[in-house]
Amino acid sequence: MSNQLEADLVRTMADAADDAPLPGEDFLVGVRHRQRIRRRRHAAAVVAGVAVLALAGGATVVRLAGSTEDKLAPAAWSGTVPDFASAGSPREVWPDAVRRLPVTLPDGVHYEVLAAAGADRYLVAAVGGTLSGPYLFDAKAGTVRFLGGQGAAVRAEVRTGAVVGGYAVWTVYKGNDGLELWAAPVGGGAPRQLVDFPIGDTPVFGIAGDTIYWSVDRGSGTEIYRVPLSGGEPALVPGSAGWRASAQSPWLDSKRRVDADRAGELWNLTTGERLTWAASPDAAHVDCDPVLCTGQAADGTHIVQRLDGTGYQKLPYRGDDFTPESAPVEGRFGVGHLSGADGEAWYVWDRVTGTVAAVTAADAPMGSGYSTPQLTYRGFEGTTLQWQDGDEAVYVLDLEAVYVLDLTAIP
Repeated sequence: MSNQLEADLVRTMADAADDAPLPGEDFLVGVRHRQRIRRRRHAAAVVAGVAVLALAGGATVVRLAGSTEDKLAPAAWSGTVPDFASAGSPREVWPDAVRRLPVTLPDGVHYEVLAAAGADRYLVAAVGGTLSGPYLFDAKAGTVRFLGGQGAAVRAEVRTGAVVGGYAVWTVYKGNDGLELWAAPVGGGAPRQLVDFPIGDTPVFGIAGDTIYWSVDRGSGTEIYRVPLSGGEPALVPGSAGWRASAQSPWLDSKRRVDADRAGELWNLTTGERLTWAASPDAAHVDCDPVLCTGQAADGTHIVQRLDGTGYQKLPYRGDDFTPESAPVEGRFGVGHLSGADGEAWYVWDRVTGTVAAVTAADAPMGSGYSTPQLTYRGFEGTTLQWQDGDEAVYVLDLEAVYVLDLTAIP
């Protein structure tokens, strides 16, 4: 047997073992776990020199021969722009990824979802709560468990959070006492303070493997630090001066390293992959993620393009009529606000398949003082979107579930 054939066989058998479900595991949690396993193997293979490099659209792309990683990673932009104005509700577009939850927790407290934890469990923050820690809400069992431990501070606010590798991680804002980063095992265990940030720090967070990283600017430019979820001393990421955390973990953005919005670079903190981007000559400025660049032309018309400037298209929106807000799941999705003749809405665009959904006033009746439907996404990753149907129910769209369900449909 040749060395190459033997290597391919070993890899195929390992992938099959990864795909085999564990006894009693939650389906989506299991698929996500196996995705991480394959990505870690892919990263290790790149370091070992097993990968080959190819140039595609001006970007250096790492491809592992014979790997299933290409099937798992977010694919490229479809090249098309959907009709945002005719988008259906997420409950119609992605019914298997939308969960209907009660308006309040069992004790009557309102809440906001920070992240999905699998098996109908959610990391949530109590609205108006006084304890410095989030809760694990088991929607199926109708129970909640406080993750903040004993001696929780009063009048502290949970700002954001995530569930990664069996850990819940969250930030606590304590007013004049600054910001803290905490983690606790989802399955139970004492919480651990990971970082106590100095007053004045406004870190932007991201997730890379089993670590949390953040960018912070203390006057001399941005730098990236990271710390394991299991605890330890925060460490400066070598070569990260001038880079910033983006909203597309695990990617860093170099945009603030240049004087104009014409070109830049993205850096995958997990694999080391670099992607360069450049604005089309017809674009006034752009913001880029690993899948797509959005921006505006000189006349204020919104545009999209590929990272290398090709695929340039104008959208039928100008100014504040179309506002991209985030690009979760490494840019696979675009989330933002739009307005038109039919009113205002939040859109969720799957840029790979071209599918789009919208949360309108019909889905989330506007509260007093609000001119747009209320949509919240407070997690580190922005992958759980929440809206409320009056006093009837809370709905949560899990974008990672959309991604996983799409992967299971791949032959």
